[in-house]
Amino acid sequence: MSTTSKAWLSPRFTAPYHSLRFPVGALPKNDRDLKFTTADLAHALFSTGRAPGDRLKYGKASFWEWLHRVSVVPAYLRRHYDSSLYRSRLALDLDRSELAAISYMLGQAMTSIFCRKKLGVTHMLHVDRYARTESVLFTPGDRSRPDLFGLSRNGWIVAESKGRTRGADAGTLTKIAQQKRKISSIDGRSPYLTLGCISSFPPPVSNMRLDVIDPDEDQPEPIAISVNYDQYMLAYYSPLLDLIDTADATDRSGGYVSGRFTNLGVEIQLREQIYEQVYNAQQTGPEGLFATIREQLHLPFLDGGGTVREIAGEVANPTDAIDDTGGDERSDNPDGSNFITNWDEDIRPTGPELMPG
Repeated sequence: MSTTSKAWLSPRFTAPYHSLRFPVGALPKNDRDLKFTTADLAHALFSTGRAPGDRLKYGKASFWEWLHRVSVVPAYLRRHYDSSLYRSRLALDLDRSELAAISYMLGQAMTSIFCRKKLGVTHMLHVDRYARTESVLFTPGDRSRPDLFGLSRNGWIVAESKGRTRGADAGTLTKIAQQKRKISSIDGRSPYLTLGCISSFPPPVSNMRLDVIDPDEDQPEPIAISVNYDQYMLAYYSPLLDLIDTADATDRSGGYVSGRFTNLGVEIQLREQIYEQVYNAQQTGPEGLFATIREQLHLPFLDGGGTVREIAGEVANPTDAIDDTGGDERSDNPDGSNFITNWDEDIRPTGPELMPG
């Protein structure tokens, strides 16, 4: 069997991960691999973007930011026959600053995917997107704060992401430990986990791996965030509506509103009820948005005492589906969205890429 044929038989990426100092039971037992698809990457690259969904103030910033970020996958990433992720020859020919920018975006996306698949986070949001919406103030000039936060079945999870062009060094581990502890509480409660996640390409083979760490020390002058849950959901979904509305083909069928970017090979779907509720919230205000979305998706939530409560009904168990006939990869996400990608031909290694380096 040729190497090219083997690549066709690996519809998912597999990235090994190493965890350090996590509480017992926080991660699946004897699990050392993170499996994901190009559709997972497309979703994560969007949800971790900074651009808020305020059309009046920012225009189509959300769309252009996502277009820039999502193009990273077909242009710069390849899937080897053993399902490992490595960088394309084009990526390795970039100068140092350009390659660092790609590593930065990939680091955020992989942190989001890890938190969703291993920790059950349903709505991972960039801290800056929420901070801009709610006018959360940080220390002027201090950029040393975590990137992402989201709600899981066990409470809030705060995550700092790092992407490295080569391997992770001791300095990176120290820095990420400091930044992720900058948020000490959310709504008066300590986060369930405050983790750091580093995606890197250690030589000599340079396949991607993850290092995740959960140190427990607090940092000086930590930040306490008060969350408006309705505004949190509006900040999360508004850019998604803008993205669907910007597509070159839109459709309403099967209970979803969808937008298709034909030339890019991406289709994005959102439950029609959620689409309508977020649209109405954009027009009249977000009051009640969190409660309605929570009930539709059967999401866990925190009561006034900080206890995780479950909504009656089956909790969504999203899966990654592969269309073996057409090469499409689909990520059915716990936020009520589906991302569908058709990049199989784009991420197959060719020529010198058959031997990753």
